[in-house]
Amino acid sequence: MKIIKIIVFFFFIYIFFIIYIVFFKKKIISELISEKYYFEEMNYQNIINQKKNAFSNNLEKKIKIFFYENGILFYFDNEFINQKVTINLIRFSDKKLDIKKSFFLKKQNFFIKNLKYGFYNLIIKIHNKKFIINKKIFWNKKKSFYFVNKNPL
Repeated sequence: MKIIKIIVFFFFIYIFFIIYIVFFKKKIISELISEKYYFEEMNYQNIINQKKNAFSNNLEKKIKIFFYENGILFYFDNEFINQKVTINLIRFSDKKLDIKKSFFLKKQNFFIKNLKYGFYNLIIKIHNKKFIINKKIFWNKKKSFYFVNKNPL
């Protein structure tokens, strides 16, 4: 009889927990990754071609990424001087933390600082050469690293 009371007690606690989650827990607000999501999906073949161009031209050896405590340093090869470059650090969890920089490269290096702890999707696009690099980065001030995609797509 005592075991039955314990089982019933835990059953009621379980049901209360489920009801709490369903009715009282905060709702998660989700956003589209991009406001132009459907337009970008239509042009995805161009992005695939740009990634293949970057992979076939060994672009990953021509653009080096260095991590420091206060930010990320991008070092570009001489051939990219006076080219239009776009660097996007997209934070999927919070659109307010996205960093988008578009500029004409005047010197070989570019530094981005004031990153918040978490995962970012790094997109480096060189417009005149039709190249794009896409990497996933985990940023932490003490230890930063990025995941290398072996597949160009």
